[in-house]
Formats: sequence, structure tokens, C-alpha cells
Amino acid sequence: MTFKQLLDKVSYEDIAPYIHQAVSDNDNDLRPNEVKLGEIEQGFKAMKAMKPTFGHIDSRIDVKMINGHLNVSNTHLGSTSDLLSHQLNISSEVTASETEIAAQCVFQIVAHASSWQHYRDEDDFDDLDNPQTARNLR
Repeated sequence: MTFKQLLDKVSYEDIAPYIHQAVSDNDNDLRPNEVKLGEIEQGFKAMKAMKPTFGHIDSRIDVKMINGHLNVSNTHLGSTSDLLSHQLNISSEVTASETEIAAQCVFQIVAHASSWQHYRDEDDFDDLDNPQTARNLR
């Protein structure tokens, strides 16, 4: 199943309790919880409206249990629309519901986007339509 297929199965109301818990547990972000929750809800709505891209890339979003906690990784590999096309690689020891998995994926993508977004903003490969950039990269 792709991340987009999982998102299509849930509403924000379904994942909200898990999002609230993840936001409460996140000590790294000192902004008020209402701000963080609003940002994640907006991110969820944006992802629901997006169409997946680059479905041919064999990247996976890994879902596993670490020390009794649900862990989602590889949510930084590609743009948000790319991530929608990634397959979910759910480890056999995961007992969490699809709703909880969706919530954790959304939280990881939205809550941590600012920490890696500046790398993408400076990525020359995003500007390959510009002949000057393409020539310089070749």
C-alpha cells in the first residue's frame, strides 16, 4: 500500500488523538501546541489534496517498533508529493492500527519539514528546466 492509499482511508478526526499525543510528546518544538496542531491539520489537508508523483522510484517509508514505540522513517526522502507514492514497509512486529500509522507518518512529515526544507530549497536539481543550471550540472 502507498502512503496516499493509507491517507485516503482516514480523516483528520480519525488521526487527531494520535497527533495530539505526538505533539504533546515532542519536547523539541517550543511553540504553543495549538500552533503545532493547526500546522499539522493544514499539512494533512494539503496532502489529501495532492496527487502522488514519481511512483516509479523504489523508496519506502519504513514502519517498525523500537523499544515499544511506533517508529516511521524515510519520510525525508523526496517532496511531499513524492512521499505519497512511496510504499509503506510495515514490519511484522507492528501492531498499531492503520490510523495510528497514518498519524505518525503525517506528524513526521509536517512536524519535521522545516528541519530539512532548507536543503531542498538550495537543491540545484529542482531547477533542471533552466538551461543554465542544467549545463552547469552536466
